[in-house]
Amino acid sequence: MTETLTETWARVATSTAASVGASFAGEEVSAGSQVSSLLWDRNAQSWWPDLFDEIRRRVPHREVNPVALAAAVDWLMDLPSGMPKPTVGFGDDRTVSVEWDRGGNVLHAMFSSDDAEIYFAAQNGDEFETVIDAGADKIRAAILTIRRS
Repeated sequence: MTETLTETWARVATSTAASVGASFAGEEVSAGSQVSSLLWDRNAQSWWPDLFDEIRRRVPHREVNPVALAAAVDWLMDLPSGMPKPTVGFGDDRTVSVEWDRGGNVLHAMFSSDDAEIYFAAQNGDEFETVIDAGADKIRAAILTIRRS
């Protein structure tokens, strides 16, 4: 059985609130907060509450595949701490895109109902494109490059 967008949104909101703790209630998460250091290191991005609110405002005005939305949000929540805020977009084909363009480095992830792809282009000319569940080492290296840029 496929989730509806409302069911996906409720699940994402619940898991997001658990992951970012008090920040979801409007308080800023900081290194000195009561959030577990494990969660802070893994995924408590300072930009997450703002991005979540932005997505929540934009989704009702777009046709978004709930599976793609859930996959994109789950992937974002698993990023290492210190990532800069991404740009999130919604395609006419109901896909969800997540993108960073920093210091000449570009990382683009696109999520659809049945797969996800990553494209990375580095300032030095290196580039690759792969499905998200293949090329884990390359994807990790690209994420770290974006985080440092």
